[in-house]
Amino acid sequence: MSDNMPAEVRSLLKEARPTISKKMRQAVFEKSQGHCWYCGDVLSSKWHCDHIEPIRRGDGGCVSSKNFNTLHNVDNLAPACVPCNLFKSVYSLEGFRRKISYQVERTRKSSVNFRVAERFGLIRPTGNDVVFWFERMV
Repeated sequence: MSDNMPAEVRSLLKEARPTISKKMRQAVFEKSQGHCWYCGDVLSSKWHCDHIEPIRRGDGGCVSSKNFNTLHNVDNLAPACVPCNLFKSVYSLEGFRRKISYQVERTRKSSVNFRVAERFGLIRPTGNDVVFWFERMV
């Protein structure tokens, strides 16, 4: 949080943020034996607990209308590497899947480097569906 943010605002934001006990965090970590739930990379010491179904915090950013207690539990938490969790943001699993699927076309449109590498056969988009690590482990 920003240091120049008023203390009372910082306090309110901190109260709204769900806490995760060490015991709960360990249970989430063990769900994947230390791998990111989404990409499968081995988790660093700075891994995140992601709410699979986002929790509505009243700011319109999250999509779930279910109550906090229903969603803030080990079944709805996934171990995630920092890049996956930040990229997933407040998306549902299907929204996250769509967001990832769009990245090839988005990069093709915005990056001349991508288009040149693709033209010379250095990059070949597969057209494969996005399958998360936890789906492959079933």
